[in-house]
Amino acid sequence: MSTKESLKIQQFVIPQKAFVGDSVLIKCSFNVQSENLKDAVLSEQNFLEPINHDLYEIKNISLKETGINFYELNITIISWQTGNIFLPDFAFENFIITFEPIQISSVLEGNKNVELRKIQSPVLIPGTTYALYSSVFILILIIIVLTNLIVKRKKVAAWIKAKKRKMELQRNKKILLKAVNELKNSENLDIKDFSKNIQTSLRKYLTVRFEHQFYSLTTEQINNLLADFPKVEKEQFVQIFKQTDFFRYHEILQNNNELTLVRKNLCNEIINLINKTESDLNEEKKVTEADNV
Repeated sequence: MSTKESLKIQQFVIPQKAFVGDSVLIKCSFNVQSENLKDAVLSEQNFLEPINHDLYEIKNISLKETGINFYELNITIISWQTGNIFLPDFAFENFIITFEPIQISSVLEGNKNVELRKIQSPVLIPGTTYALYSSVFILILIIIVLTNLIVKRKKVAAWIKAKKRKMELQRNKKILLKAVNELKNSENLDIKDFSKNIQTSLRKYLTVRFEHQFYSLTTEQINNLLADFPKVEKEQFVQIFKQTDFFRYHEILQNNNELTLVRKNLCNEIINLINKTESDLNEEKKVTEADNV
């Protein structure tokens, strides 16, 4: 077995002051005569002893030619401990490189502070006390509000539903009154068409107001259905439908002054009835809500 030649090297460490976790480059320059060295492929297997990966890690190994018979071996390591790192001898072809120890310092030593400091309480930055206390107050307020919403979510949902329903009923009433006022002033409209439009507007109103389909009901069916709703002037509603039925299905010779007066009186009666019905139902709702509180 041939004896391997130990090479004289010039070793440089970059950075000169290395710390735990830093990437450290070890550059070894040497002079040797070899025809095949520049094509050599090097790895951790070239170390004569296994690498202890608990102490450090080999990241890269490379060899480059820097001149005639001059070469540079570059090894990059990361150390996980402080103190001296001793790399095993490195062998290739018939040559051996012996490394000098590599000094690894701790971060505390780099800061010239090798003792652990006592635990101190957090220090507020001047001028941030008000903002801090304001943020804490707002956070507590948000938590309280969210808690109340979760606890009272059913009541909140019912309140939102009631608000939407109220807006829907107000719009429904407004649409009916507008239609009746237009019919009241439409003197040129035939009495049959007038009566048909009055019934259509009333059916739309009742369908939304009582959440029940009134479009295809007869006057008698409307009479029976309205009996289920308290505080509703059932007789007046039914009377209006009966009167308009008469105008729709009986022959009227002409739209004389008497019929014009009848139409206006009928429209006024509807307007007064709707206002009274809405008022009575709202009062009943307030009493119900008071009983539930």
